[in-house]
Amino acid sequence: MTSPLWPWQIRGIDETLKLLKAGELAICVQSPTGMGKGRMMEEVTRSFADLGGRVVLYTNRRFITTKTGERMGAAGFDYGFAASGYAVRGDGTDLDKRVLVASAQTVLSKVRSEKWELPQADLVIFDEAHNKTFLPLMGAYRAASPGTAQVLFTATPVGLAGCAARLVVAGTKQEGRAGGALVPCSVVAPSEPDLGVTCEETEEAVKPLSLETCSEKELTRRTMQCIVFADVFTEWDKNHPWRWPTILWAPGVPESRWFVE
Repeated sequence: MTSPLWPWQIRGIDETLKLLKAGELAICVQSPTGMGKGRMMEEVTRSFADLGGRVVLYTNRRFITTKTGERMGAAGFDYGFAASGYAVRGDGTDLDKRVLVASAQTVLSKVRSEKWELPQADLVIFDEAHNKTFLPLMGAYRAASPGTAQVLFTATPVGLAGCAARLVVAGTKQEGRAGGALVPCSVVAPSEPDLGVTCEETEEAVKPLSLETCSEKELTRRTMQCIVFADVFTEWDKNHPWRWPTILWAPGVPESRWFVE
Protein backbone atom coordinates (compact mmCIF):
# COMPACT_ATOMS: atom_id res chain seq x y z
CA MET A 1 0.00 0.00 0.00
CA THR A 2 1.38 3.39 -1.00
CA SER A 3 1.81 5.80 1.88
CA PRO A 4 0.22 9.27 1.69
CA LEU A 5 2.35 12.10 0.41
CA TRP A 6 3.70 14.75 2.75
CA PRO A 7 2.51 18.31 2.02
CA TRP A 8 5.98 19.38 0.82
CA GLN A 9 6.11 16.37 -1.50
CA ILE A 10 2.78 17.35 -3.06
CA ARG A 11 4.03 20.90 -3.47
CA GLY A 12 7.33 19.78 -4.99
CA ILE A 13 5.66 17.38 -7.44
CA ASP A 14 2.99 19.90 -8.48
CA GLU A 15 5.47 22.74 -9.00
CA THR A 16 7.83 20.51 -10.98
CA LEU A 17 5.09 19.20 -13.27
CA LYS A 18 3.72 22.70 -13.76
CA LEU A 19 7.14 23.93 -14.88
CA LEU A 20 7.60 20.95 -17.20
CA LYS A 21 4.20 21.53 -18.79
CA ALA A 22 5.15 25.18 -19.28
CA GLY A 23 8.15 24.06 -21.31
CA GLU A 24 10.95 24.35 -18.75
CA LEU A 25 13.71 21.87 -19.63
CA ALA A 26 16.11 22.23 -16.68
CA ILE A 27 14.68 22.15 -13.16
CA CYS A 28 16.40 21.59 -9.82
CA VAL A 29 14.28 20.16 -7.00
CA GLN A 30 15.83 20.75 -3.58
CA SER A 31 14.61 18.90 -0.51
CA PRO A 32 16.47 18.02 2.72
CA THR A 33 17.76 14.50 3.25
CA GLY A 34 15.09 12.18 4.63
CA MET A 35 12.10 14.12 3.34
CA GLY A 36 11.11 11.89 0.45
CA LYS A 37 12.92 12.85 -2.74
CA GLY A 38 12.63 9.23 -3.91
CA ARG A 39 8.86 9.33 -3.73
CA MET A 40 8.79 12.64 -5.59
CA MET A 41 10.96 11.14 -8.35
CA GLU A 42 8.57 8.21 -8.52
CA GLU A 43 5.52 10.43 -8.99
CA VAL A 44 7.19 12.66 -11.57
CA THR A 45 8.22 9.52 -13.44
CA ARG A 46 4.67 8.20 -13.28
CA SER A 47 3.26 11.39 -14.78
CA PHE A 48 5.44 10.87 -17.88
CA ALA A 49 5.26 7.08 -18.14
CA ASP A 50 1.47 6.96 -17.83
CA LEU A 51 1.22 9.25 -20.88
CA GLY A 52 3.58 7.09 -22.91
CA GLY A 53 6.71 9.09 -22.18
CA ARG A 54 10.14 7.59 -21.58
CA VAL A 55 12.10 8.33 -18.41
CA VAL A 56 15.73 7.62 -17.55
CA LEU A 57 16.69 7.92 -13.87
CA TYR A 58 20.42 8.33 -13.34
CA THR A 59 22.23 7.31 -10.17
CA ASN A 60 25.92 7.32 -9.30
CA ARG A 61 26.19 4.58 -6.65
CA ARG A 62 25.38 0.87 -6.85
CA PHE A 63 23.38 1.00 -3.62
CA ILE A 64 21.19 3.81 -4.96
CA THR A 65 20.82 2.01 -8.31
CA THR A 66 19.53 -1.09 -6.51
CA LYS A 67 17.15 0.86 -4.26
CA THR A 68 15.83 2.93 -7.16
CA GLY A 69 15.12 -0.24 -9.13
CA GLU A 70 13.32 -1.75 -6.14
CA ARG A 71 11.25 1.42 -5.80
CA MET A 72 10.29 1.41 -9.47
CA GLY A 73 9.31 -2.26 -9.28
CA ALA A 74 7.23 -1.75 -6.14
CA ALA A 75 5.51 1.19 -7.83
CA GLY A 76 4.44 -1.10 -10.69
CA PHE A 77 6.68 0.25 -13.44
CA ASP A 78 7.93 -2.02 -16.22
CA TYR A 79 11.50 -0.87 -15.76
CA GLY A 80 14.97 -1.96 -16.81
CA PHE A 81 18.59 -1.26 -15.93
CA ALA A 82 21.43 0.33 -17.84
CA ALA A 83 24.12 -0.48 -15.32
CA SER A 84 26.99 -2.94 -15.07
CA GLY A 85 26.07 -5.92 -12.94
CA TYR A 86 22.34 -5.54 -13.51
CA ALA A 87 21.89 -7.64 -16.65
CA VAL A 88 18.29 -7.96 -17.81
CA ARG A 89 18.95 -9.13 -21.34
CA GLY A 90 21.87 -11.05 -22.69
CA ASP A 91 23.77 -7.90 -23.61
CA GLY A 92 23.43 -6.52 -20.08
CA THR A 93 21.01 -3.75 -20.95
CA ASP A 94 17.32 -3.18 -21.29
CA LEU A 95 17.41 0.11 -23.13
CA ASP A 96 13.94 -0.25 -24.68
CA LYS A 97 12.08 -0.08 -21.37
CA ARG A 98 9.86 2.92 -20.79
CA VAL A 99 11.46 3.51 -17.38
CA LEU A 100 15.20 2.98 -17.21
CA VAL A 101 17.36 3.05 -14.07
CA ALA A 102 20.83 3.94 -15.26
CA SER A 103 24.28 4.16 -13.74
CA ALA A 104 25.98 7.41 -14.74
CA GLN A 105 29.38 5.72 -14.80
CA THR A 106 28.19 2.81 -16.95
CA VAL A 107 26.40 4.97 -19.50
CA LEU A 108 29.30 7.42 -19.79
CA SER A 109 31.76 4.57 -20.30
CA LYS A 110 29.62 2.83 -22.93
CA VAL A 111 28.84 6.01 -24.83
CA ARG A 112 32.46 7.16 -24.86
CA SER A 113 33.61 3.77 -26.14
CA GLU A 114 30.83 3.92 -28.77
CA LYS A 115 29.28 0.67 -27.55
CA TRP A 116 25.97 2.38 -26.72
CA GLU A 117 24.03 5.35 -27.92
CA LEU A 118 22.99 7.88 -25.30
CA PRO A 119 19.69 6.48 -23.90
CA GLN A 120 16.89 8.54 -25.42
CA ALA A 121 14.16 9.90 -23.19
CA ASP A 122 11.47 12.51 -22.82
CA LEU A 123 12.66 13.13 -19.27
CA VAL A 124 15.93 12.41 -17.50
CA ILE A 125 16.15 12.54 -13.71
CA PHE A 126 19.40 12.86 -11.79
CA ASP A 127 19.41 11.65 -8.19
CA GLU A 128 21.96 13.34 -5.91
CA ALA A 129 22.45 15.78 -8.77
CA HIS A 130 25.08 17.86 -6.96
CA ASN A 131 27.58 15.07 -7.62
CA LYS A 132 29.93 16.13 -10.42
CA THR A 133 29.66 12.66 -11.99
CA PHE A 134 26.47 13.79 -13.68
CA LEU A 135 27.83 16.94 -15.33
CA PRO A 136 29.04 15.23 -18.55
CA LEU A 137 25.66 13.54 -18.94
CA MET A 138 23.76 16.77 -18.44
CA GLY A 139 25.89 18.35 -21.15
CA ALA A 140 25.52 15.34 -23.43
CA TYR A 141 21.72 15.54 -23.31
CA ARG A 142 21.73 19.29 -23.90
CA ALA A 143 23.91 18.77 -27.00
CA ALA A 144 22.41 15.59 -28.45
CA SER A 145 18.81 15.89 -27.28
CA PRO A 146 18.01 19.52 -26.52
CA GLY A 147 14.28 18.82 -26.24
CA THR A 148 14.74 16.35 -23.38
CA ALA A 149 13.70 17.73 -20.02
CA GLN A 150 16.13 17.36 -17.10
CA VAL A 151 15.07 17.33 -13.45
CA LEU A 152 17.84 17.44 -10.86
CA PHE A 153 16.99 16.17 -7.37
CA THR A 154 19.32 17.09 -4.53
CA ALA A 155 19.49 18.14 -0.89
CA THR A 156 22.40 20.44 -1.70
CA PRO A 157 22.01 22.48 -4.90
CA VAL A 158 25.55 23.82 -4.70
CA GLY A 159 27.30 24.32 -8.03
CA LEU A 160 24.19 23.71 -10.14
CA ALA A 161 23.51 27.30 -11.18
CA GLY A 162 24.54 26.58 -14.76
CA CYS A 163 22.67 23.29 -14.93
CA ALA A 164 19.12 24.33 -14.07
CA ALA A 165 17.07 27.39 -14.92
CA ARG A 166 14.45 26.96 -12.18
CA LEU A 167 14.59 25.90 -8.55
CA VAL A 168 11.78 24.11 -6.71
CA VAL A 169 12.13 24.08 -2.92
CA ALA A 170 10.26 20.96 -1.86
CA GLY A 171 10.27 21.33 1.90
CA THR A 172 12.50 22.72 4.60
CA LYS A 173 14.01 21.07 7.65
CA GLN A 174 11.58 23.03 9.80
CA GLU A 175 8.67 21.52 7.85
CA GLY A 176 10.23 18.06 8.16
CA ARG A 177 10.54 18.33 11.93
CA ALA A 178 7.03 19.72 12.31
CA GLY A 179 5.60 16.98 10.10
CA GLY A 180 7.46 14.14 11.81
CA ALA A 181 9.69 13.21 8.88
CA LEU A 182 12.83 14.47 10.62
CA VAL A 183 13.92 13.95 14.21
CA PRO A 184 14.60 17.16 16.16
CA CYS A 185 18.18 17.35 17.41
CA SER A 186 20.68 19.76 18.88
CA VAL A 187 23.74 20.50 16.74
CA VAL A 188 26.91 21.72 18.45
CA ALA A 189 30.15 22.56 16.66
CA PRO A 190 33.56 22.91 18.35
CA SER A 191 34.59 26.44 19.06
CA GLU A 192 36.65 28.28 16.45
CA PRO A 193 40.27 27.15 16.84
CA ASP A 194 43.11 29.55 17.60
CA LEU A 195 45.63 28.99 14.82
CA GLY A 196 48.47 30.44 16.88
CA VAL A 197 48.48 28.03 19.82
CA THR A 198 51.08 25.67 21.26
CA CYS A 199 50.40 21.97 20.94
CA GLU A 200 50.67 20.59 24.46
CA GLU A 201 51.13 17.04 23.28
CA THR A 202 54.18 17.75 21.13
CA GLU A 203 55.25 21.00 22.80
CA GLU A 204 55.64 22.42 19.32
CA ALA A 205 55.20 26.16 19.13
CA VAL A 206 52.92 26.98 16.25
CA LYS A 207 53.34 30.33 14.59
CA PRO A 208 50.14 32.25 13.79
CA LEU A 209 48.90 31.74 10.25
CA SER A 210 47.80 34.33 7.75
CA LEU A 211 44.46 33.28 6.29
CA GLU A 212 45.30 35.28 3.17
CA THR A 213 48.54 33.44 2.39
CA CYS A 214 48.37 29.97 3.98
CA SER A 215 47.44 26.92 1.92
CA GLU A 216 44.31 24.88 2.56
CA LYS A 217 46.48 21.87 3.46
CA GLU A 218 48.41 23.84 6.08
CA LEU A 219 45.25 25.37 7.48
CA THR A 220 43.70 21.92 7.83
CA ARG A 221 46.80 20.53 9.54
CA ARG A 222 46.90 23.33 12.08
CA THR A 223 43.18 23.07 12.75
CA MET A 224 43.45 19.36 13.58
CA GLN A 225 46.62 19.74 15.64
CA CYS A 226 45.62 19.24 19.29
CA ILE A 227 42.73 21.67 18.97
CA VAL A 228 39.58 20.28 17.38
CA PHE A 229 39.92 16.72 18.70
CA ALA A 230 40.28 17.71 22.34
CA ASP A 231 37.58 20.36 22.05
CA VAL A 232 35.04 17.77 20.89
CA PHE A 233 35.14 15.95 24.21
CA THR A 234 35.04 19.19 26.19
CA GLU A 235 32.01 20.43 24.28
CA TRP A 236 30.28 17.05 24.57
CA ASP A 237 30.62 17.00 28.36
CA LYS A 238 29.52 20.61 28.63
CA ASN A 239 26.48 20.36 26.38
CA HIS A 240 25.47 16.75 26.90
CA PRO A 241 26.33 15.59 30.46
CA TRP A 242 23.69 12.84 30.42
CA ARG A 243 25.55 11.23 27.47
CA TRP A 244 22.62 10.04 25.44
CA PRO A 245 23.31 8.65 21.93
CA THR A 246 25.23 11.23 19.93
CA ILE A 247 26.30 11.45 16.29
CA LEU A 248 29.77 12.87 15.74
CA TRP A 249 30.61 14.11 12.24
CA ALA A 250 34.39 13.85 11.95
CA PRO A 251 36.35 15.46 9.08
CA GLY A 252 37.28 12.15 7.45
CA VAL A 253 37.72 8.39 7.80
CA PRO A 254 41.04 8.50 9.75
CA GLU A 255 39.60 11.05 12.18
CA SER A 256 36.45 8.95 12.62
CA ARG A 257 38.54 5.90 13.49
CA TRP A 258 40.55 7.97 15.96
CA PHE A 259 37.41 9.01 17.80
CA VAL A 260 36.11 5.44 17.90
CA GLU A 261 39.36 4.20 19.42
